[in-house]
Amino acid sequence: MRAPTAAISDPAGGVHLYNADEVAALTRYAQEGHDLIGTFLLFTHNTVDNRVLAPLFGLDPDAQYDAADNIAPNFEIRAGARLFEGMDGSYATSGYMSSQTPANHTWTKKRAGLARFMGRNDEATAAILEYCGPGYRAHWFTSMPEYHGGVADQRVLYNAIVMGRTPGCKAD
Repeated sequence: MRAPTAAISDPAGGVHLYNADEVAALTRYAQEGHDLIGTFLLFTHNTVDNRVLAPLFGLDPDAQYDAADNIAPNFEIRAGARLFEGMDGSYATSGYMSSQTPANHTWTKKRAGLARFMGRNDEATAAILEYCGPGYRAHWFTSMPEYHGGVADQRVLYNAIVMGRTPGCKAD
C-alpha cells in the first residue's frame, strides 16, 4: 500500500506562514516516503514567504516568485506521463486562472531547478513540475486546478495522488 500523499494548497495565498517545526515535519514526512502535491501560491504572496519549502519541490529557496493573472489554460504535457493517464494528449485546466511564476513571469528549464516539466501552458506562465526527491515524489501545480476545476483537473490531481513514481525519476 502506498503511503498517503500530502496536499499543500495555496498556503501563501491563504496567508499561512510555515514555522520551523511545520517545515521539519513536512520534510520528515516526505523523507519517510510520502509524496507531496503543492498548488498555486506555494512559496510567496504579499508578506508571506514560504520559500523554505522550495527544496522539497526541487527548487531554489532563494528564487524570487510573483503571480500572473489570466493565464492561458491549455498545457503542453509530457508525452506518456502517467500524471496525464486517461487524457487525450492535452490538458486544459478550468481551475483558478492565475499562477505562481518566477519573478520574470516565465517558466524556463533553468527556473525549474531540479524539477522537470510535466506540463507548461502556452505562455510559459504556468507549469506542472515534478521533483523526484530521496524516497518521495513532489508535484507542484503553479496554478490552482482544485479551485472550481473541471473533470480534467480532477483527473490530473487524482493521478498525482495515486500514481507511482514516473519512470525516469532519478531517485528511483
